[in-house]
Amino acid sequence: MIEVHYEKGLAKGVLEAKIKQIEEIADVIRQKHGDNSVENVLNYTLLMRALKRNLNYINGESSDMIEDDYYIYYTFASTQANKSEKIIDDELSDLNL
Repeated sequence: MIEVHYEKGLAKGVLEAKIKQIEEIADVIRQKHGDNSVENVLNYTLLMRALKRNLNYINGESSDMIEDDYYIYYTFASTQANKSEKIIDDELSDLNL
């Protein structure tokens, strides 16, 4: 098993930037293809929940999370982001995202 560690300051900046990026991508998809497409392409609700839960954890605002939860959310968000990127590239290239 590979052991992964994160640096809180770096993780916070990356999470904040990723949340903003996903919101911007969702807005573009929503304007052109509607709310259902945002959910279908990005799995938006779950992806944003995972990112925001991890940001709350990093900020010390999530007393019910442990580090293992952070990595579970991280793995889900990374996997979903890769799936979403492929869908966007393959099916929504007209959006130039």
